[in-house]
Amino acid sequence: MLADRYLGGAYDAIRQFDRTVLSHEGNRDRWETRWLVRTDLSPREALGRFEAAIPPARGWSRDGSAASSSAAAARTVWRYRDEKGQSWAAPGTAERASGEKGRVLMTVGIVRAVSGAGSGLHLPH
Repeated sequence: MLADRYLGGAYDAIRQFDRTVLSHEGNRDRWETRWLVRTDLSPREALGRFEAAIPPARGWSRDGSAASSSAAAARTVWRYRDEKGQSWAAPGTAERASGEKGRVLMTVGIVRAVSGAGSGLHLPH
């Protein structure tokens, strides 16, 4: 099974926007989907609306320490522990699409966390 199986809530949430899929790719350990969203919202507002629409799901939590935003871009990270106890990180970003008024580039991904020797969990490069 591929890693995108855990992104159902994100795929439900993005449906509120008029969007075009730019990429949708990955494997068992990571996945990333990118959309060009047509909206007059700022990247921060678009990402906030997207996050608010994600249905609650067991095992998921928002990592508030990893969130950031500016006038041109916003970032969030969610954490997930699957049925086998494996940890995952799911970053989401929204940024102004360069040269395209009324467009925001939104990216959602998921990465299986790997154990590092004595350093806790970290994301693979």
